[in-house]
Parts: sequence; structure tokens; C-alpha cells
Amino acid sequence: MNTPPSFMDGQPVSVSLEGCRVLVADDEPAFRDSIIRSLRRWGAVVVAAVNAKEALACLEAEPFDLLITDVNMPGRSGIDLAREARSRWPWLAVLMMTGEADPNTPIQAFHHGVDRFLLKPFTLEELRERAQEALGLCAARKQAESEVAQLTQELRAREAEVRELVLRGVRALVAAVEAKHPYTRGHSERVSRYAVTIGRVIGGLDLERLALAGELHDIGKIGIPDYILNKPGRLSEEEMRQVREHPAIGKRILEPLIDDDEILAMVLHHHERWDGRGYPSGLAGSEIPLSTQVLTLADTFDALTSSRAYRSARAAAHAAQEILRERGKQFSPDLIAAFQDALPMLGEAMRLHAPGSPVHQPA
Repeated sequence: MNTPPSFMDGQPVSVSLEGCRVLVADDEPAFRDSIIRSLRRWGAVVVAAVNAKEALACLEAEPFDLLITDVNMPGRSGIDLAREARSRWPWLAVLMMTGEADPNTPIQAFHHGVDRFLLKPFTLEELRERAQEALGLCAARKQAESEVAQLTQELRAREAEVRELVLRGVRALVAAVEAKHPYTRGHSERVSRYAVTIGRVIGGLDLERLALAGELHDIGKIGIPDYILNKPGRLSEEEMRQVREHPAIGKRILEPLIDDDEILAMVLHHHERWDGRGYPSGLAGSEIPLSTQVLTLADTFDALTSSRAYRSARAAAHAAQEILRERGKQFSPDLIAAFQDALPMLGEAMRLHAPGSPVHQPA
């Protein structure tokens, strides 16, 4: 086809038959040959078929722009042919003909993807007009889908840009929170790296989500008073109650900004325990998503190997022993096994990445 699709007054402009490849399926030789002669006179390249089976074989063998088919043929009907042809070759225009004046036939035909319909007898000029209209409808449909695909792609690109801007703002907020508390500076970056390292050993987890949740998991601490976060001694019961609010605060901060339930769940539940004694929901066992369990373990490992206001950092080996003692209590036995497998890589990550270095990007 050599005419681009367009619309005038809401109607598709017809497309010239010149150079179009047309398949005519009809079991009446004289009628079929008459149509073929006319189509060729109008510049179309025409192939004939006597039934639906033969027509489908032709469609499988070479491309066509237009299928003209009778409703009643030996074997499968023209409507069956149109339905299969449209499902397999969506950009094939379909014109259907029939000599029966059953009002349900056109309804069925259009329901199964027929573009135009002709009731016999018809003039050659009517045939030409309907064939060109069918081609125009199909071309316009193809153009519309292409434009929708392009607009969708542009929208996704814009969404990605907006998402990146939002994440930059959120990361800046995390950095501001950590900058006020020297003992936690770089904590979120390290947790992100450790979570990805453990997640890669386990396999089957979304490492991109895990990395981002690691960066954002403690953003709720912005709602906790500084004197509590920097207190060198034991926290009072009321102070502990306030600290335990930070996962829920973090989720509330992120909900309007990040449309991702899995990340929000990791932020909310990163202080749950396998034995059900964690917070804020007291989830236990398999109630805790595996990705959240991994984040919790990474958070614990960094907390143990980093200095805090109330204690100095532990060596990786010492921290690992403390974590192993939590098998079946804070952590599941399977997660502890994965942690043991990941220990050499965690040690390497500790050695290579000083606090404040760029966050590891999952492969």
C-alpha cells in the first residue's frame, strides 16, 4: 500500500488498491474470476483460494494487504477464516461478501474483525469502494497503534525521569538524616550493598528493589529526636517506643513518592524477627517476605560492624558469630545458611567500600 492512513470528518480515507496484495477466497469460479479481473485492472496483485484452508495456506506462505472472502464456502466458513486471519495477521484488512440477507451475519463478521461487508449482488464500483475503505481502516488502525506505542514509550521515559528526580530527593533526605548522626553515616549505602550481596547468593530476588530498599529503609528516623538517636547510654522505655516508630514513619514518607508495595513493605518490616518478637507488626516465620528478611540481616550485620554512640564496631568474624547465634530466633535457618555462604563477599565489600562511596549497582 502506498497511501498513508488519515481521517476526514471522523471517517477513514480509502487507500488505493494500486500495488496491494489481495487474497480472494470464494468457491464460485465465475464470481471469483470476475472479482480477480477487476482487482487486477485496478492495479492489485491478486491470489485466489477456493476455501478457508487454502486461504490460510496462502497467508502463511506470503504477505497480503487485503483478504476478500465469501461467508459460505466448503469446510470452514468465511467468518472462521476472518477470525483466525485477524488473530494471526492483525494488519490484514478483511472484506467479507455474502448472498444471504441474514442480519446476524454482518454482526458476527464485524465482531470477528471484518473491516467491511458486501451483500451480493453488488456493483464493481461498490466492491472497489469497500475494498479501499477496508484498507484505509486497517492502515488507520495500524497508525493509531503505532502512535499509542510511541506515546506510551514517551510517557514511560517521562515517568523514569520523574522517578529519578524523586529518588534523588529521597536520597538527599536520607543523607541529611545520616549527616546529623555521625555514627550512622553511610549506614544505608552499606546495608544496600550487603543486602544485594546476600540476595545474589540466595537467587530469585529483585536486586534492584532490594538495593533501593536498603538505601531508604531508615528514612523514618527523620521523625525521631536527635538526642535519642545519639544517646550513648541505654534508652528508656519511652525512647525505645519512639525508635520503634521509625519504620512506620518511613513508610508514610515514601508512600506518596514510591509506587512499589514491595519496597514499602521492606521499609515497614525491616525490624521483624523470625520468632515473631520484632516490630512493628510482630510478623513471624514465612509471614515475613524473603526480601525483607534479607534486608533485616544486612541491617543487623552493618549495625554490628559499625561504631555506635553506645559501643564500638565489632570485627566481621565477631559479628558473624553473633548473627549465627540468632538462627531460628531473629533469622530463619535457611537465611543463616545463605549468610554463611555470602560471608567472604560481605568481607570483601567491607574492605573495598568505605562509607560514602557510590552505592553498588546490582548486575
